[in-house]
Amino acid sequence: MSDKKIEVSEKLLHDLMANQEKNTRMIASLTQQLNGGADNKQKKTNNPGFRTARVAFINERPVIQFKNVGTERKPGYIWKKPNPADPDNPTYMIGLIVQGITDPIVVPYSEFLEEAEFIPCKILDEKREDKSYKDGVVIEKVVNEKWDIEMAEEVDLVVNMEHITLVVELPNGDKLDIDSRYVNIN
Repeated sequence: MSDKKIEVSEKLLHDLMANQEKNTRMIASLTQQLNGGADNKQKKTNNPGFRTARVAFINERPVIQFKNVGTERKPGYIWKKPNPADPDNPTYMIGLIVQGITDPIVVPYSEFLEEAEFIPCKILDEKREDKSYKDGVVIEKVVNEKWDIEMAEEVDLVVNMEHITLVVELPNGDKLDIDSRYVNIN
C-alpha cells in the first residue's frame, strides 16, 4: 500500500459513500435471494404439492428471455458498459426480452435484480429436447492394423445437451412456455 494522500471534495466523498451504501444494499438483496429469503423458507416448509418456477416480472410482464451477447456454445447475457464518471467501476448491463415486446429492454443488471418481481408460478409441464452441435475437431489416435502403426485423425467434436422448456401458469391464469434457463425452479 502507498502512503500517498489524495484530496477529495466533500461532494465526491458523499457520492462515493452513497454508492457504497447502494452496493451494500444490493449485496444484501442478492444474498437474501440466494438464500431463498425469509418468505421462501416459509414456503418450502409449506410445500404446495407441486413444483414451481420463479419467473421475473417487469412492469407486470414476464421476462421470457435474456438477450444473448455471446454465442450458442457459450451464451453470455451480461456485459460491461464503461462508466464515464468512474472508469474503474463499469456498469454491468442486461437485455431483457419481455412477453409482448420484441425489442430487448436494456437495463443495468443491479437495477433488474432490485426492481424485478420474482413470482413463483406453478409448473404444468416440461418439454425435453436433445440438442447436438459441432464444437470443433479433436485429434484421435487410430491404429492401422495393416501397417501396425498409429495414425492421428481429425474427428468432429459433438456436444450433446438437453434443452428443457417449461409450461408455467402465470398469476393471471395464462399459460407460458419459457426456457428453463430463465427461471429458478423450486
